[in-house]
Amino acid sequence: MARLTRYGERYIAQAVGDAQSFIVDEFVFAFIPGLDFKAPEPPNEPMPPAVNIVHRSAPLKHGIIDQNKVTFSQMLLPDVGNFDFNWIGLVHNNRLIAFAYVPVTKKVKTDNSHEGNTISRNFVVEHKGIADTMPTPVSAESWMYDYSNDVAQLQISTAVNAATMIKGNAAIVKNAHWNTKLSERLRDLEERT
Repeated sequence: MARLTRYGERYIAQAVGDAQSFIVDEFVFAFIPGLDFKAPEPPNEPMPPAVNIVHRSAPLKHGIIDQNKVTFSQMLLPDVGNFDFNWIGLVHNNRLIAFAYVPVTKKVKTDNSHEGNTISRNFVVEHKGIADTMPTPVSAESWMYDYSNDVAQLQISTAVNAATMIKGNAAIVKNAHWNTKLSERLRDLEERT
């Protein structure tokens, strides 16, 4: 689960109170050896040491979910890699705003005949009135896609295809069984004559 740092809480509260823009400069990805992604995330989390940071880049998109929630999105395309990460942070002026411990994730870069992977990460920040601080008020719905209906259709299609295959295989087994019985009867008749 993502957590605001104490600095992040103060920074957002000041942005909301002073009606100034809430800016996130970077997504930071790090690999911290021995990190337990299920461990509680402390509010005084420091930036990881430079040696553990595996990738930094500006957010690809940001948007408003509702008056108290905003989201920042990053997409690591196949031209980025190779590294593992288990820590993600949002940064402003090289200071950590929010972070999350995540299971170790492998990011692979396309190399000759080996296809790289694409990873998308969305980071939701929640604070009363935060939507008013966004520099460009864009609804997250304008660029985030809900795959729920597609997944449901895919599940139904898979179940229908599996049922059809099972029914088809049952017919093949039944025909094979009848062919075997007919062959046995034919052999019995031939032996009697």
